[in-house]
Amino acid sequence: MEEYYFKERRQFVRIKTNLTARFIDSYKIEGRGFVNDVSAQGLGLFMHQYLKPQTTIELWIELPSQQKTVYLKGEVVWSKTIDFSNYRVGVQSDHVDLASLTGFLDK
Repeated sequence: MEEYYFKERRQFVRIKTNLTARFIDSYKIEGRGFVNDVSAQGLGLFMHQYLKPQTTIELWIELPSQQKTVYLKGEVVWSKTIDFSNYRVGVQSDHVDLASLTGFLDK
């Protein structure tokens, strides 16, 4: 039996979460989604809109346990269809405020 090895390309650990986010992209498409995971360089979202890779996106992520909203600007690096009207989107941001990331750890 052959063995297959997967080489992890991520430099930072992803932290699973379930946070609500609002967004607007550079085409002025607005919507809502759920942040599924975060890392020091970006995050993964579930949403109902397809967002084209290399699109700039602004996000407002709600941190209910801290009663605040975190703003993040980044770029869509990939977007995959899950089913007819659901998408998984990867957003990269080199300007993540690491102090704000502690809010993502709240349950």
